[in-house]
Amino acid sequence: MKNIFCVFILIPFIASSQVVQIHSFMGIKFGASRNEALLTAQQVGAQLHSIDEQEEVVFLSRLKFAGIESKQAYLKFVDNQFFEGTIEFEVDHSNFIQLFNNLKLQLIDRYGYGKNYSWVDSPYYWGDGNEFEAILNRKGKLCHAWGNTKQITSGDFIVMEVCDDSILKIVFQNHNFASMASRKIRHLSSAN
Repeated sequence: MKNIFCVFILIPFIASSQVVQIHSFMGIKFGASRNEALLTAQQVGAQLHSIDEQEEVVFLSRLKFAGIESKQAYLKFVDNQFFEGTIEFEVDHSNFIQLFNNLKLQLIDRYGYGKNYSWVDSPYYWGDGNEFEAILNRKGKLCHAWGNTKQITSGDFIVMEVCDDSILKIVFQNHNFASMASRKIRHLSSAN
């Protein structure tokens, strides 16, 4: 009986320290070249909107996530290697919670529960009907993340957040390539 009790006590601690494996964004594998990424994005219905050669960013339109068309999406590269995908949806007072929960459930189905980072400061509180206003006034955040639950940005991660500009943003990032991009930016900044 003691062994069974110990197992039930340890399960939440084991589950809460899991690291989620994230290898791609919308089927685009981290490390893919820009041409490979564009081909994959077009195969799932996205259209090329523009390319910023200097910043190594590709902007897409018509990309759907969970059957919902995005406002825009963009792919970031370092030395022609894909490392971050972002998809954005416009939200308002009437749809932000429903859309957030719908997309969160899609991500939970694939990556597990993740970790909730949502909060609200006074004078607002959850359930007062003014949560969206709290977010717009930077007095609250509706945010959920997947990755290393002890320190989300220490590895590959996914973050979903309703931002103060009325955008629901989902970011998929590969840690190793993102670190390369940061080093490259620091090197370029110190050279100038």
